[in-house]
Amino acid sequence: MGPQGKKAPDGKTGTGAGAKQRKRKTSDAGSEAGSAISFEISQSEGNTFRSMGMYKKAIDSYTRALSVKPKHKAVLMSRSQCYQQIGDNALALEDANRIVAEDQTSAQGLLQKADVYYQMGQFEYALVLYHRGHKFRPEIQGFRLGIQKSKEAIENSIGEDVGIRLEKKGDLSFFIEEQKTPSKRKDALQRKQQQPNRQQTTHNGKTQQTKRKTRTPKDRDKKTVRQLLGQLYEDVTYLEALLHESEKTSKTRTTEQVTDLATECLDYLDSRTEFWQQQQPTFSRQQERNNRSARLYLETMKRKKEKKKRTDPTKWIIAKADETEEALNNKDYAECMDTADRVLKELEKYSEAEVPRKKEFLGNFHSFMGIACLETGSYEEAARHHRIDYNVAKELESEQQVVRAMDNLGSTYAKMGRHREASKIFKDRLLLTSSAIEEAWLYHDLGRCHLEMGNNYDALECGEKSMNAAEKAKDEIWKLNATIVVSEAQLNLGDTDKALKSFEEALALSRALRSSTAEQAIVKVIRTIRDKDESNGLDSEDEKQSTEHSLNDDKEQHNEDKQLTTIYDEEYNDNEDKKLTTTRDKEDNDNEDKQLTTIYDEEYNDNEDKKLTTTRDKEDNDNEDKQLTTIHTTKNIMTMKIRS
Repeated sequence: MGPQGKKAPDGKTGTGAGAKQRKRKTSDAGSEAGSAISFEISQSEGNTFRSMGMYKKAIDSYTRALSVKPKHKAVLMSRSQCYQQIGDNALALEDANRIVAEDQTSAQGLLQKADVYYQMGQFEYALVLYHRGHKFRPEIQGFRLGIQKSKEAIENSIGEDVGIRLEKKGDLSFFIEEQKTPSKRKDALQRKQQQPNRQQTTHNGKTQQTKRKTRTPKDRDKKTVRQLLGQLYEDVTYLEALLHESEKTSKTRTTEQVTDLATECLDYLDSRTEFWQQQQPTFSRQQERNNRSARLYLETMKRKKEKKKRTDPTKWIIAKADETEEALNNKDYAECMDTADRVLKELEKYSEAEVPRKKEFLGNFHSFMGIACLETGSYEEAARHHRIDYNVAKELESEQQVVRAMDNLGSTYAKMGRHREASKIFKDRLLLTSSAIEEAWLYHDLGRCHLEMGNNYDALECGEKSMNAAEKAKDEIWKLNATIVVSEAQLNLGDTDKALKSFEEALALSRALRSSTAEQAIVKVIRTIRDKDESNGLDSEDEKQSTEHSLNDDKEQHNEDKQLTTIYDEEYNDNEDKKLTTTRDKEDNDNEDKQLTTIYDEEYNDNEDKKLTTTRDKEDNDNEDKQLTTIHTTKNIMTMKIRS
């Protein structure tokens, strides 16, 4: 629940109409200053992500900046170039058009628009724009290079003008015979064109004439078409054969539909062939295809060698972990995810007896996958992998892995906008801190989450704790970050004077660290706040005192709410502990009962075994006695017979 101010009559506590007006004015100043900060920070983040090659993140940052200043040309240009890098040419062209619409004399906007047209394969439009820009600003090299590459692309598609002119010389009888006896395909098309138009019934019961779809075959070298289309060339052959067969059969509604569909597909494939031939010459495509085949062959051979060498799975997994970490450090996120995914699939095939450190390896590779997914913008997948890493770490009771998983999971939730979950992770993580620098960045990130959720008092408290930890660790960078959090919280609370002092402290720190980007952003915010104060005439001591009283009342209410929340949390935790204790006692009793039952069963089985043994011994003794008696009797009988 958010903080609320206490009500009091005017003139007693200083929270009357004057204080409300003061608070409303300071909140307006704070909102505008906050917007300026948001724009500068978002633009700086976008520039940083763009320089690192993280174009999707840069686009998100530029979009946030444009939500504050929708017509900012530099941000529009940067976002258009990022869209161009990820292949979204339609959105790149849209931003370039917005720049040119706002300022038709913008040379950079015109150059960007021409570059997008070139990347879309519309080389003629690009050439026109390059020429227009070169005429307007001939000193810009990009226009000259654009004219050259556009001309080369057009020549690749239509060929160069070599000055050859056809003349009516020699034997032309071949062409005359060709005209008299056209090919089967052309003859079929001519017959189709001579057929009467079909009738279609519309939804209102009337009939209307519709023209049959016809296709004019284009004279191209079959070898060139085969190289451009690749596997699609088989579809062209099949469709042409189908079109030829449908022309021979009787004309029915079904055959006409088949003919129309086949013609439409062939026209589409013709247009694709023409586009690919314009975009890249045939010899370049063949070379690229050969290179791709060679790469695939080398990768296949490498995997086969790896399978042969994989005698000890643990050594192989450790080697793959080193490769994955190296790819992650080199920002080759695709290779990192590919290797980690293969290792995770292989780990499923082994038992813990074969790989004793299986769970540890699972956590490590899920952590690699989560970091790579986070860097490429796949936030949901990143959160899933980090949750698996966290659960595995808790099973292993490894504090080091738990700390790593919590850090990654909290950062992922924060970037996803799930600030409540992120703040909970950061609070739990603070219980495992081992140094002042950890406390500094954890309290800073927790304060950022509170700012996003609108908990300004909590954000202020976390910012101050982050500042204290940074001073203890003697880290000026985190001290600067914490000071900015404190400044924003004070500004949102309407305490303009304290916010100005905090921003001035941040400005001094940024100058000491020689951070020009932070310095420029802070200077703009300070100017905005001062200009707003001067325009509103906020110099009255009475108004300042009333505002301070209002802020103090809000703070007291916030502290009371916080104490109540703490009491409720403690009671809830006590109840949860009691439930856990009860559950554990039940489990212990069940285990003891099982142990006693097992002991009784073992004793019973021992007694039964003893009884069986005794019985068998008695039977054996009886049998032996009988055998001895029989032997003695037999001896006596034999003795009597001998005597007689």
